Amino acid sequence: MSKNRLAILPDLTHYKTFASPLMANVAMTFLDGGGKPPNWAEQVGK
Repeated sequence: MSKNRLAILPDLTHYKTFASPLMANVAMTFLDGGGKPPNWAEQVGK
């Protein structure tokens, strides 16, 4: 397993996090353990 990571999903409360499509991208990057995880700007398309 790779090192722990913190995912900050903008404009979401902890109640809505798992309903967000962003969560799947963040989780799969962590679980796959491959490559560099996308940074916050890349995840939100800025």
